[in-house]
Amino acid sequence: MGRIADRFCRVEPRRTARAYLSGLLSGIERKDCWWPAEHAGLAGPQAVQRLLRTASPRGLLNSTMRRWPPYA
Repeated sequence: MGRIADRFCRVEPRRTARAYLSGLLSGIERKDCWWPAEHAGLAGPQAVQRLLRTASPRGLLNSTMRRWPPYA
């Protein structure tokens, strides 16, 4: 999360992204918006859906690839 945290201007989307990623990486049965949101303690999937709808994957990929490989 530290590699992409600076791509979010506000703390709320950053927290939602962290919660969603922790849900995706956990051992939960299903990886849709509901289960990771419930795993993170969110009231519903609306925040995760909003994040996925409005986030720019191009911006996230560009920031990650600029620092690739991570050990260099």
